[in-house]
Amino acid sequence: MRVNAKALMRVAEIRCVYHDASGASLPARVSIVTEGNVRAAREMGERDISLRATETSPEVRYGGVLAYMAQADGSVLSRALLPGEDGGLRLRDGTAFLGQDMFEAEEKLSGRAPADLDAQLALSGIRSVFQLIVSAPDEGRFPISLIAQAYRSALRTTFGPAMLPVPDDGFVRKAQADLMRARIGQIEASHPDAIGYHDPFARVLDRAGADARADGVSIQGTGRIAKREARLILEDERFRKELFGAMTVTHPNRIDAAVLPLQEVEDLDRALCDSKLGGAWVEGVNRLVADLTGAHSGTGWYRIDLTLYVSGGRDLMILNDSVGREHGIALVYSWPTVDRKPVFFASGGPVYAICSEEVPEDGELIRLRQALDELEASRTDQVFQREILDA
Repeated sequence: MRVNAKALMRVAEIRCVYHDASGASLPARVSIVTEGNVRAAREMGERDISLRATETSPEVRYGGVLAYMAQADGSVLSRALLPGEDGGLRLRDGTAFLGQDMFEAEEKLSGRAPADLDAQLALSGIRSVFQLIVSAPDEGRFPISLIAQAYRSALRTTFGPAMLPVPDDGFVRKAQADLMRARIGQIEASHPDAIGYHDPFARVLDRAGADARADGVSIQGTGRIAKREARLILEDERFRKELFGAMTVTHPNRIDAAVLPLQEVEDLDRALCDSKLGGAWVEGVNRLVADLTGAHSGTGWYRIDLTLYVSGGRDLMILNDSVGREHGIALVYSWPTVDRKPVFFASGGPVYAICSEEVPEDGELIRLRQALDELEASRTDQVFQREILDA
């Protein structure tokens, strides 16, 4: 699209600098191309014909930047940067605020004084670009690195800052899948691909070769342990609050629990090997439970391990400790994945509860898109049919 450069600069000119090939710092002026800035520039053109766009006006793209950079010989170079490009531009205090630095700049600039007009205009432009991308994350219009920054910004705004344990491209794919699942859920909450859908606990275990329906598990030499024994940990105040309360918003009374013989746990692990989770979140959870039980001390015989899986819209956690292994059993707990707390406060700092194993492949994204398209087409047909009947 073409926009009158003078109008766009009047709306949101940011004074900055850039370094030329010789390393010299030269003044520059930029305007971030946002929907609001373009709208305001066009409104100026409605009032003043000299500020209207013409065929010679610069062609810009939403999310990009219009820049005017002074040259060493006194001339001025104009550039229309594409979304994700930075052009070597910095605020006058040296802060990088474009391209791959937008996410970090958003946090830095949010603490600037209101009187710092350039910082405030840069911050407003960054946030407007991020909002646009989140509403329409089109990889044909925006580079993956910029989409990832926009999603991370939304995550930080909603849940606070934390370490992201997956690469940017993986995070974008996960976010795209979640957006499609959320849309599917809005159309049909009971659809298996809806973000809030989850299979019954017993069905998930059945598919994995385990039995959650048994009243108890036989233990060689000591009789039988009842299924309800698995809930004892959920009744312990420290575990309720510090372990389960840190992992899920599901109330402890609604967390599913079962006792399984170790053979069934091994069968479950084989069946769900592709769904086993790892990374910073899982490591943080294991450090937490070791702290709660004292197993981290390196002395004594007691050890505890937590293994996490995701299946059928549910998080599953296998608790395997020294006591259970002596008796040939392990405990399993489960809650809907949608109830997983998005941020886990690990000892090394907060981390987003996302695992690389949850990043969808291309085929899964295509399948979700097809499912969503079919639901939207079906709903359109239903609306059309009602309109015919009502006519």
